[in-house]
Amino acid sequence: MIPAGFNPDGDVNVGELKGGKYAVAHLVGEGPDVSAVYDGVFAWLPNSGYQPKNRCIFELYRGEFVEADTGNFKGNVCVPVRPL
Repeated sequence: MIPAGFNPDGDVNVGELKGGKYAVAHLVGEGPDVSAVYDGVFAWLPNSGYQPKNRCIFELYRGEFVEADTGNFKGNVCVPVRPL
């Protein structure tokens, strides 16, 4: 949820997310590490009993987008899925 009066800039999108099942992977690291998390989720899917659902994939960050002391991203990659 976003506070009333929040005005996103060019780097932020605001929208509503529908409920449902998501494959969620925790990510910690720098830019190239984020790509590896996505690779891991999509490598896991073929044997998981799920397939990607045609909806928005998103990254969820709580708190600071980048940790000041390490420079790492810390959040979750969320991929909507449906049963095979």
